[in-house]
Amino acid sequence: MSLPVAAPWFTVDEIEEGIFRITEPHCHRLVRANCFLITGGHTDVLVDSCLGVAALRPLVQSLSDRPLILFTTHTHADHVGGHPEFADATIVVHPTEADDLRRPGIKGLRFPPRSKEQIEALRRGGIELTEFMTDAVPYAGYDVDRYGRAGVEPTRLVVEGCAREFTRANLRELTVHHRDHDHNNNPPDGSNWELLCLYCHDNEHQRQLEAAGDSGNAQPNGSVATHSPFANLKALLDSKKGT
Repeated sequence: MSLPVAAPWFTVDEIEEGIFRITEPHCHRLVRANCFLITGGHTDVLVDSCLGVAALRPLVQSLSDRPLILFTTHTHADHVGGHPEFADATIVVHPTEADDLRRPGIKGLRFPPRSKEQIEALRRGGIELTEFMTDAVPYAGYDVDRYGRAGVEPTRLVVEGCAREFTRANLRELTVHHRDHDHNNNPPDGSNWELLCLYCHDNEHQRQLEAAGDSGNAQPNGSVATHSPFANLKALLDSKKGT
């Protein structure tokens, strides 16, 4: 079966000033994850790296030439496929998934065989499997059977630090989200994490104030936060089907 060529391979949406959502629209919905480039300050943050069918780095470099932190929400193939392109970046992952990142990924772009029960379960959810994980290829002569991800050595485990400051007017800080909002609670089994997600610090702080019964308007420096540019990122991530 010959797949058509789709160029450009990625779509890019600037969802807030300096915050870009990058998607591979020709990937099957089971492996079509969003990744996000968050710019600001002296270092930018790339949240995940898509499936890695086509080179992501040239696109990222066209949007920013700053040093990069590559933040791994989890190690499913469609979230870490492009990681090997960023070996010079600071690659961040939770300790419980570090070994998965170090191991090579799946080989080839064909879906693995599934049982009849699994196929029926997917159909009940409105998902129909195809032979390939994509409905196109990024360039002529692309070999779908040679697709694969090399193992990647993480350079930082996320529990070593959970905050990143920015100098943009509309984004001051990103923090790693903890289920109980305790940034010091990092059990080795990952039980306080679910999937790693990033929130705007102002939005996270607002939620904690509201939970404590505070109006949430007073800031430590006396200013009032009127803009939550990253508050919609969780909804954008949740709109992905949980890959």
